[in-house]
Amino acid sequence: MVGGALYRSCTRNWGRLVVVVAVSGWVCACRGGTDGRESGTGASTPAVTVRDSAGVELVTIESAAAALPEWGLDTVLVAIDGSSPHLSFILDALWLSDERIVVPDLGARVLHVYDPSGAYQRSLGGDGDGPGEFRRIGAVTAGAGDTISVFDATDGAGGSIQLYDPDEGFLESIPLPPPDGEGARRQGWHWGAAGYVGLAERREPMARVAPDLHFRATISVLERLGNGARADAAVRFPGSYSGFHDSGMDVRLPFSHRPVVLVGPDRLLYGAGQRFEILELDRSFTLRRILRWPSLQEPLDDEDLEQARSEWLAPRQGEVDPEPLQAILDVMFAPELLPEERPAIGKALFDDEGRIWVARFEPFVFVERLYYVLEPDGEPVARLRIPAEKRALLSGVRGDRVLLAGKDALDVPRIEVVRIRKP
Repeated sequence: MVGGALYRSCTRNWGRLVVVVAVSGWVCACRGGTDGRESGTGASTPAVTVRDSAGVELVTIESAAAALPEWGLDTVLVAIDGSSPHLSFILDALWLSDERIVVPDLGARVLHVYDPSGAYQRSLGGDGDGPGEFRRIGAVTAGAGDTISVFDATDGAGGSIQLYDPDEGFLESIPLPPPDGEGARRQGWHWGAAGYVGLAERREPMARVAPDLHFRATISVLERLGNGARADAAVRFPGSYSGFHDSGMDVRLPFSHRPVVLVGPDRLLYGAGQRFEILELDRSFTLRRILRWPSLQEPLDDEDLEQARSEWLAPRQGEVDPEPLQAILDVMFAPELLPEERPAIGKALFDDEGRIWVARFEPFVFVERLYYVLEPDGEPVARLRIPAEKRALLSGVRGDRVLLAGKDALDVPRIEVVRIRKP
């Protein structure tokens, strides 16, 4: 499989480059005559830790995921009706410190604010180019004093960070410079006193893998942008990739890995997503920990492919001309572009106690998802399955409550606060 070999070569080389760039000395320290492992203290300690002289901690999770306690969804505590105001396209929501809920509506380009009971309070922003308006809503987070930070993406530019007070409204807009070199900034986050974080994407030269088909890889560049909004540190790692057909189609592939970035108060986690490997940086952009879970790497099999085809085709079955659909499918599932192993990481988020929630990769958004819950140091705690009808776990996880997105009987988006059932 030419494309598969090319894919494996690219990811291997980039994984090596990330380590060399971000962890100078770590490779040598971990490749001595002995493996330097320290055994855990007992069956209750499922991770093995290696520490080198530079202070980088390698955490390898040895336990089987199936052995973890499984949490479930219990009582719906709060339900936000998406009909008034109308919710159109919801991919996230978060809590403020006083239990109010902020729901970004990507379709309407507004932020809706609800009180703790789910009653609507007000909307912030709007569609446009003026102060306090959005062109395209990206990452939304809440910082000190419940200041809401929104990345407003701009094609061909660096985008901006817009800041809002949930009561007073728009505060200010901080323009971010275009990323160095050719590429586009895909996301941005306010990072408190440290300034900002940006995620840019650069395209690599295409590689032909079939007579009429190319492999188009990208590189993710994670930047620390100081208070002058200028990059003063950066790391690079493999970005997603697409299939380019000579007819001009540039097709997003369902089994391309997707970059993962989590921005916390004092640390930042990132990974390429093609394997369960998460790297942790501190505020100085120094690598402190590498978290791995080798047993979660799975082969990409025929069942995965068939399910992905069915899920992609289901909402398009009514289209009159099937020929364009088939042309897209031929690229999406071209053997030359398929990896041998399915990506390991989908969405990831922090909860209010600093735990890391990592979803098993799924090729599409609105399907059943399995989340693994890890302590801040990487030790696995439990797993939680989100049924497809609940659609998505959002960024709000607080104690034993989660924010979920779903739809009502009329297909209107709905936000729920649901209690977690723990054994």
